[in-house]
Amino acid sequence: GLGVLLLQLAMLMNVIYQLPTRSVTHMNTVFQLIIYEPPSVNNEYLTLVLNSTLTQEQVNRDVGGSVILHWRPDQVAGTVIPILPEEKQTKIQQKVIESFRLRKRAKDILEHAKRAVEIAIEQDEQTAINYLNPILAEQKHYYENRICHQ
Repeated sequence: GLGVLLLQLAMLMNVIYQLPTRSVTHMNTVFQLIIYEPPSVNNEYLTLVLNSTLTQEQVNRDVGGSVILHWRPDQVAGTVIPILPEEKQTKIQQKVIESFRLRKRAKDILEHAKRAVEIAIEQDEQTAINYLNPILAEQKHYYENRICHQ
């Protein structure tokens, strides 16, 4: 599908432009192999652009109607990838990293909530509340510090 096609894009761009590659391990996206041209493009920004509707629409335009998706090197070379100033890329990079951190935090909170429900069922509600109190206090402290630093 599209993930394989984007991986082909990465490999073709590496060959065409002889760019170095490296993997971004903290991101769960369709496109994991990152091509960059230091210092003008950072990994998180490029990952976001390559997984954006803009790039996907270019792929769909170029391979439209095909049963098997193949993207020719000339089509890869003609792909429009907007390059923002480094300070804008850095802001986007920070937002992407923060969003992944918050997503992980939300998953952790959900797991604690599930565990509290299990404790309430297996033991009693007060034991579940006692389990959650330190976690809730930590969350309150985290958000109070966040608000103070904004």
